[in-house]
Amino acid sequence: MKGLFSRIGLRRKLLLSYLVVFMIAALTMAWYSIATSIQVIYTNNVRAVSDMAERAGDNYRRKMEQFEQSIMLCVSNEQLQRVYKNQYLSTYALYRALIDSYLPFYKSLYATYNGDLSRLCVYSTKGLYKWQDYLNSAEAIAEEAWFQEAITEPGIHWNARGSSIYAACRIDNLDSVVRAAPLGVLYMEINSAALLNQYVYISWPGYVFRLKDASGDVLLESTAGDVTPGEKMKTFEVDAGQNGWMLAFDVPEDTLRIGERAWIPVESVVIVAGLILLLLLITFFTHVLLRGLSRLKDTMQRVNEGDLNVAIEVNTKDELGALADTFNRMLSTIRALLERTRDDERRLASLEARALRAQIDPHFLYNTLSFINWKCIRAGQDEISDVIEQLSTFYRTCLNQGHELTTVSTEVANITAYVNIQLRLHDDRFRVHYDIPQALMNCPMPGFVLQPLVENAVLHGLDQRRENGELFIGLRREGEDLVFAVRDNGPGLSAELIEKLNGSAPADNAKGYGVKNVNDRIRLIYGEGYGIRVMNAPEGGCLAVLRMRALPPEKSGEEE
Repeated sequence: MKGLFSRIGLRRKLLLSYLVVFMIAALTMAWYSIATSIQVIYTNNVRAVSDMAERAGDNYRRKMEQFEQSIMLCVSNEQLQRVYKNQYLSTYALYRALIDSYLPFYKSLYATYNGDLSRLCVYSTKGLYKWQDYLNSAEAIAEEAWFQEAITEPGIHWNARGSSIYAACRIDNLDSVVRAAPLGVLYMEINSAALLNQYVYISWPGYVFRLKDASGDVLLESTAGDVTPGEKMKTFEVDAGQNGWMLAFDVPEDTLRIGERAWIPVESVVIVAGLILLLLLITFFTHVLLRGLSRLKDTMQRVNEGDLNVAIEVNTKDELGALADTFNRMLSTIRALLERTRDDERRLASLEARALRAQIDPHFLYNTLSFINWKCIRAGQDEISDVIEQLSTFYRTCLNQGHELTTVSTEVANITAYVNIQLRLHDDRFRVHYDIPQALMNCPMPGFVLQPLVENAVLHGLDQRRENGELFIGLRREGEDLVFAVRDNGPGLSAELIEKLNGSAPADNAKGYGVKNVNDRIRLIYGEGYGIRVMNAPEGGCLAVLRMRALPPEKSGEEE
């Protein structure tokens, strides 16, 4: 796969890379959008059912309050109290009271509730006997549990039996100052089917309704719509307002997700359309971005075939335009150099060297590094940007505009950039300590003399120590001399390597060549008695001492 990717062209690489990146982003956003839509639909459906359940609970509680108000009206009505107490002197008088007041009152309640009321009856303890279905003697149901509960405790007692809801309330003598025996019990039975159909329902395709008592036992149960037995349900419970009763609506989870699948085709169409548009935009922008690079490639191919009388037309002022302009200038320089070689074959080697130097013009290198650095900053690659800045500083201070002498401050900047690059390469596995007096920063010195010493410390010292590495770079003045010290806390050097570094033994290209080169330069400038001395430090590690004269600043440097 790697070999195949390396063989395809840059245009296809960019297209493939952009497409993969944007497809991942698009699919991620599509997945998130669909998941969010599904969750929103489910949440809205749950909220809608919950609101409907609350409204159904409110309707149920209001209806039950109406029934309770009717019960209290029945047990406290003054005319009905006279019937309950049976204080009439004759049976005929009782009969007339039943006909004139009792029967019309109870019939009016039946008419008011319009089928919601199944039965309304008073069970009397005062000798009143059965009269139609509105009056009966308490002896007929004296042993019933609901009657015993109602006759002994005041208030309204709600219960359920079979598919019916009923209430029982004790009738007390309201004229009695002291507590007297109850006059009877009022029994009211609710038409539960009418109640559920008219007041306790939710507008949903299918659900199971349950009325539960305080202990959780189901008193009534009803199924509405299409509900498959055993399917997963979500329960919505609301307070019924009676003795801790609850209304429970069990709604199938599948119906709560109604509408989820309808979003998938829409989302799919949007995704496909977005990907097509994205592919077109990627193709267009890739063509625009690589158009200048393609011209540069074609021109370079013609140059490679020997045609130097070409030039790239520069139409932009971006990085590609700068690169094309630099390439044109390079071609112009090459052409000039080639013409000069035809005039003077004896200067061929010199001209080729100058042409080579022109191709590696440091300004071009700095500009290119600056361009790469700007690209890294724009891409958020701060670590790579920092390394490029250090590399640029290193080469700028290393080249020193072609001058042999530099200053301590420039040399310190050079070695600091080099050390920072090494820290990046070693994942900051060692620490660096600088001890450079500010008063010595303007002192002149040969350039690029510390780097081989520091490289030696890193290679033979810190690289041999995996953690807690320490590198010390210091400078002090001893009379007319400047003395640099570079020390590491590595395992130290072998006696053979110390001899090579100090020049007692011949140095090969792999070990000691850079140190020997610096040592020769120092002795050439300052004479014998100056140079580099390498040894193993008493406290451990390797110590390299560089001694040179503290020469006065160059006049040319002062004038500049």
